[in-house]
Amino acid sequence: LSFNTRHPILLPRSHAFTELVVRRTHSHVLHSGVKDTLTELQSRFWIPGRLSLVWYFIHWCVICRRHSASYYHPPPPPPLPAY
Repeated sequence: LSFNTRHPILLPRSHAFTELVVRRTHSHVLHSGVKDTLTELQSRFWIPGRLSLVWYFIHWCVICRRHSASYYHPPPPPPLPAY
């Protein structure tokens, strides 16, 4: 294991720098999801409550929301009147 993995940098949960690190890491792993973002973060940083923090940022990520959006399915047409 590398030195950074054995001795991670402690970051406070509610700080602007922590937010930037999480966003950069999420972009660095190409918006792959919570698991990959956490794995990459844990290799260098220790953030208390990191699971909920990463989930929050991924939930509000515009690119991730766009890719996980479902298409609009129009309702079936009403029956035609019988003459």
